[in-house]
Amino acid sequence: MTSPHRNYVSLQAGRGIAALLIVLHHTSTFVGGEPHLWHHPAIARWMMGMQLGVDFFFVLSGVVILTAHWDDINRPRTVATYLYKRFRRIYPIYWIVLIALLLRQFTHLDGASAVDRNPFVVLSSFLLVHIHSSKTNLIVAWTLFHEVLFYAVFATALLSKRLGTIVFALWFALSIVSLFRADMPFPKFISPLHLLFALGMAAAWFLHQHTVPKPALFLAAGAVLFASALLYYGWLGAVVSPTSFVAGIGATLMLLGSAELERQHRIHVPRALAFLGNASYSIYLIHYPIIAAAAHLGFHLDAQLHLPIPFWMLTLAAIGTAAGCILYLCIERPLLRWLGKPITASAA
Repeated sequence: MTSPHRNYVSLQAGRGIAALLIVLHHTSTFVGGEPHLWHHPAIARWMMGMQLGVDFFFVLSGVVILTAHWDDINRPRTVATYLYKRFRRIYPIYWIVLIALLLRQFTHLDGASAVDRNPFVVLSSFLLVHIHSSKTNLIVAWTLFHEVLFYAVFATALLSKRLGTIVFALWFALSIVSLFRADMPFPKFISPLHLLFALGMAAAWFLHQHTVPKPALFLAAGAVLFASALLYYGWLGAVVSPTSFVAGIGATLMLLGSAELERQHRIHVPRALAFLGNASYSIYLIHYPIIAAAAHLGFHLDAQLHLPIPFWMLTLAAIGTAAGCILYLCIERPLLRWLGKPITASAA
């Protein structure tokens, strides 16, 4: 049996890769899908699968949360510390980005942004809990609603292992049903996406209990599955839940394989990729509005420059990624240090 507390650098690298996939997806939506810009629909379609970076993130969350809080299960006194760690990781830097965005939305009073000023949308966005609204002010924040819900469900396992087992079993069972039914009750709380958390938790359990056999094969098989799902989205031109689940399985296999290879000292994660993993949350939060602004500016410049589309794709993606890295270095990392770590174990 291995220690559940090991900090796998490969998991951080996975966060960085997932963030880059999402940046590329949103870059393609501006270059390919926006009719008032370059408008190359084929680019938007064939890069649609890049949004599977979100699925990767959800699997990673399942791995990280169970690994970090393995010893806290069935220990109610750890709940307060757990909740603080989750709050500290998610909300402060998110609120900074959200407030900056709200200032713009409330000072540009056009009809298209009227929904952004709805008080229930704003309240839901601040709390990351849907209250009489399914919208959010920050487009990418829709995933955080699922993350916060997962954290809340996981807290039941800290209160009582039996209670947590029951709650998770019911939640995941309903999530399986939602794969095949679109009319599930409480759609804000039941989603096929939640099965990705289950896959991540299963991976964390396996890493704690066993040695992964033939980890290089796990890594390769997972990469093939994930890439196949990515390409299938482009071929299909639409997002379908079963394909997302296949991508989740691929992500799980890749994480198992890479973590075991790291445990055996058979792989080395480049420092740059580990840094991107550390900065991934800031990249995720800020890249969309930054790329949106840069795309409109770049399109007007391109009227005179006429540069190739790949140049704009790479430039916009680099600008969005760089903005996230700057946000991490200048605000998120100092903020996390200022808030401090509640316990000596590493924060997830």
